[in-house]
Amino acid sequence: MARDRSVGIDEDSLGGGAGIWSLGSSLFEPLLDFGRIEGQIKVSEARQAQAFHAYKQTVIEALGEVETALSNINKENQTRLALQEAVDSAAKTVEKSRTRYKSGVSDFTEVLQSEQQLYEINSNLVASEAKVSQYMIAPL
Repeated sequence: MARDRSVGIDEDSLGGGAGIWSLGSSLFEPLLDFGRIEGQIKVSEARQAQAFHAYKQTVIEALGEVETALSNINKENQTRLALQEAVDSAAKTVEKSRTRYKSGVSDFTEVLQSEQQLYEINSNLVASEAKVSQYMIAPL
């Protein structure tokens, strides 16, 4: 019976051999996947390209919005400056009409009309200043 034991295959040797085969198959599995990994890489690259395109488009849109906002601010500043000059001129007219009224050259209606015009122009100036502020702080 001792002889059978030396000629036979014992279970431990089979278990060890099976471990080697499973190790070998896991080493060669990536080589035999028939392009699965390459396909995953291409999908990943396509997603990366798509994300970059979306980022680029967002930046372009943001720059356009900033350009529009700056243009609006510039135009409204020009309007504001013109209105400020008009307010200064209307204030001088009010002073002249008051002087004319005090000297008896004109009636009080002229003073009221010039003050009303000053008030309207001043109101437009305040509205213009508010627009400039809104353009500067408004979310794009």
